[in-house]
Amino acid sequence: AVLGGIQGKVNALGHAMGTALKVGALAGGAAVIGLGVALFKVGASFDAAADKIRVGTGATGDALKRLTADFKVVFKAVPTDMASASTAITELNKRLQLTGQPLQHLAAQFVELSRITGTDLRSNITTVTRVFGDWSIATEDQSEALNTLFKISQATGPSVDEIGRLVVQYGAPLRQFGFSFEEAAVMMGQFQKQGVNTELVMGSLRIAIGKFAEENIPLRQGLEDTIRKIQEMGPSARATALAMEVFGARAGADMADTILAGKFAIDDWVKSVEGSSESILQAGKDTMDFGERFTLMKNKVMVALAPLAGAIFELANVLMDALTPAIE
Repeated sequence: AVLGGIQGKVNALGHAMGTALKVGALAGGAAVIGLGVALFKVGASFDAAADKIRVGTGATGDALKRLTADFKVVFKAVPTDMASASTAITELNKRLQLTGQPLQHLAAQFVELSRITGTDLRSNITTVTRVFGDWSIATEDQSEALNTLFKISQATGPSVDEIGRLVVQYGAPLRQFGFSFEEAAVMMGQFQKQGVNTELVMGSLRIAIGKFAEENIPLRQGLEDTIRKIQEMGPSARATALAMEVFGARAGADMADTILAGKFAIDDWVKSVEGSSESILQAGKDTMDFGERFTLMKNKVMVALAPLAGAIFELANVLMDALTPAIE
């Protein structure tokens, strides 16, 4: 029965190996062995990636096959290694339950973001998927939201991971004031760029929420009216007094200074980000050098060889299963 199983595997490989064996016959037995070893290594690498996805997601059967297929699409689309591509597929499927094209595109974005910015892939995924959840960003909008964070990072300096952590940390008060995700992200980026004490400002906004609610004033209207009045007053004791009244005695002076310095003026920045066609994948493509182009070509070749390499790897496993009892 064991020999019959092995024979079946060999027969299944016959057609796929035909061309390789003909080439090997011309080049000599050493070439055949070398080709077999190389294909075995490729098969082993793909098997390791599939195992990582299997353990990380718990997927089996057809679900695992689909995720493995998604992994191959990402691996041949960007200049990366199998570990990074399989990590992106595993973490995004686990956190967002994505499969198919949405998973492939978002995984490619995260892999390229981490490559071109020199940042940690897993950390980027962890932070940004929390942003998606905290701000209720729909699946179809997640790719663009990630591009938005990237563009804001380019414009203001802080990393995508840092901006993402801040919009989650202060998401509740920002949403209460009616700030959109784009406005909140731009504000956090601007605050970091300009050296604003973000914790103090956000604490003062929470105080203002209580005051406006007590006076039955719509929060966004109350905030905008206060900012306008302080700007009209200019640097003065009156402006500081108003800021202390609305934002609290401890933070009032700092809030007056922040407002008068124009650090709440984000409309132009939001329009600039929304009007930009920049994207992570385009930036990755534009900055690709020879080494990265070679890696991309190699990845495409490996994916093309995957069926044959996988068959050889599987055959080796069958042979080992047959030999082990005999050796014992």
